[in-house]
Amino acid sequence: MSVEHSVATAESPALTPKAGASLKVHDVTMRFSGVTVLDSVSFEVEPGTVHAIIGPNGAGKSTLFNVLSGIYKPSAGSVLLNDTQLIGLRPDKTVRAGVGRAFQNASMFNSMTVEENLLLGRHHLTKANVLSIGFRLPRASREEQESRDKIRAIADFVGISDLLDRDASSLPYGEAKRVDLTRALATEPTLLLLDEPAAGMHTHEKAEMRDLIVRISRELGVTILLVEHDMGLVMGASDRITVLNFGTVITTDSPEAIRNDPRVIEAYLGHSSARDQVNRTDDTPSDSSSAGDPDHPSHPDTTEEA
Repeated sequence: MSVEHSVATAESPALTPKAGASLKVHDVTMRFSGVTVLDSVSFEVEPGTVHAIIGPNGAGKSTLFNVLSGIYKPSAGSVLLNDTQLIGLRPDKTVRAGVGRAFQNASMFNSMTVEENLLLGRHHLTKANVLSIGFRLPRASREEQESRDKIRAIADFVGISDLLDRDASSLPYGEAKRVDLTRALATEPTLLLLDEPAAGMHTHEKAEMRDLIVRISRELGVTILLVEHDMGLVMGASDRITVLNFGTVITTDSPEAIRNDPRVIEAYLGHSSARDQVNRTDDTPSDSSSAGDPDHPSHPDTTEEA
């Protein structure tokens, strides 16, 4: 289903636009057994914008996301989400602080339906205890209905309403990725981390994902931090781009400036196919069947990037 077919709007009672959060990453350094993976990384993300992080495999992008979501505690540095310091918070606390994350490799409970998987994303927003849930007390029933209403509105916005009753195990890869993004939205984030949301998708699916990312930012007000190898999608969706190479920031600038920055072309886009992509003017995502391009694998990379 194309995202243009979604009938839910940001003005519906169930989907109230948020004031997106600002993100300030300052001098974040991450070392593993003496190896520096992130070296004094600093950049800022404006509220309600789409900010991309690009760089070759091994640049430190996934490590950075793990720091932002509380999986890793960095060796040094500061990360402020508005006025909240994220460094030192457990992953569940970062979710409560407003950080949602869709992972590169979508994983769900296959024994559950899509709707049940999405409801798990709202667990931290409920207040009913085990006793009230077990006895189906009014408060628990009311919270469950409110959560289901919210889930259905978000699913409608993303364009997956027709999948809610499906078993998670039956979903093809592209649909599973959209469900994982929807689950991240269900946490009601002010900052949404998208880790290669279009990996493994065909061209038309990537175009729909690009449009959806822009809609989430513009219509829902959510600040988005995006890691993605497809340069057509990055250039078409992003307001600003930070370029990482070997754990250091080369530059942060507008997509147009990134297109023409010789440091970026030399460090990340040096091979001809990637350079051609970044200099394209139509911002159309590429087909993921780009054989031979290490940054555009035909199948999603299942290895964790350092």
